[in-house]
Amino acid sequence: SNNLWVLPGGVDAAGDFKFKGPGVDETDKSMYLKEGENPWSGVNDGDKDEMLLFLGFPSEKDPSFKTRFPGKSTCCIISSAHPEWFERFYDEAAGPIAAKARVNQSGKRKNEEYGEMKKALETKFLSAMYRHYPKLEGKVDYVSIGSPLTNKYYLGRNDSYGLEHTPARYSGALDMMRPKTDIDGLWITGHDVGSVGIVGALNSGIMTAMAITKYGIWDLVVAKRNIIEDLMEMDKADSPERKSKTI
Repeated sequence: SNNLWVLPGGVDAAGDFKFKGPGVDETDKSMYLKEGENPWSGVNDGDKDEMLLFLGFPSEKDPSFKTRFPGKSTCCIISSAHPEWFERFYDEAAGPIAAKARVNQSGKRKNEEYGEMKKALETKFLSAMYRHYPKLEGKVDYVSIGSPLTNKYYLGRNDSYGLEHTPARYSGALDMMRPKTDIDGLWITGHDVGSVGIVGALNSGIMTAMAITKYGIWDLVVAKRNIIEDLMEMDKADSPERKSKTI
């Protein structure tokens, strides 16, 4: 597979699986706020996974990549972190963390402690990658680390992986995030229409296509039809094999 989820944790006394690692829940949100405190200190140093991670290789999904960049590959590693851990690196003159649309990029780049935290993250990420892909060790040419601070600068928000999955979101608070908009002829799609990730983005494309082509409850529930299977049937009907049998 081109993707790998690293999900450390275990089953608790109630029989529920609990993830472990920095930033996976609210328990360590108020920790590591002072100068010199590092959430990743002592984590992922041994031979066991101790961080929630996603590893993906975008270059493997591009058929032309090997031709354009022979002998090269790219890897994207994502983990969890609380924005509060990075609050001390924001430009104080710009106001509180919740009100900022932009941050002082030049200031954070000159901050030695911020650089050390990113370097610690780099070490942990590479350690995990080598654990699961040992042949890559010693072959990494370039690493670039981002943080909630980076997301804030480029995206205007701390999160980079879509809207939060809250009960309010799916019970009407974000009804405007549907394929059809109030503007005639304007339709939207993308993972925030459905749910985060590649699968969410793919499903949102299907949802938008079905909304445009007016698939409704009758089609989906009663007739058991959907646009994917209908297109597949149309493709079969248009195939040379099918045409030759009907002549």
